[in-house]
Amino acid sequence: MPTIKQLIRNTRQPIKNVTKSPALRGCPQRRGTCTRVYNMGSKSQNKLSPPKNQTLPYVKLPEYD
Repeated sequence: MPTIKQLIRNTRQPIKNVTKSPALRGCPQRRGTCTRVYNMGSKSQNKLSPPKNQTLPYVKLPEYD
């Protein structure tokens, strides 16, 4: 726990939020072209559940080249 003098000398810096998809810029329905589609399996296999595969696309947005 910092003292009051430490807080006066060094103010607290706000945490910057980093987005996982900066190309969308807050618009989830943005048009783009699909460049590649691939399947990705689960990273750890649980013996009780079947393996789950995800189909993931690579999308290129025209405004964000």
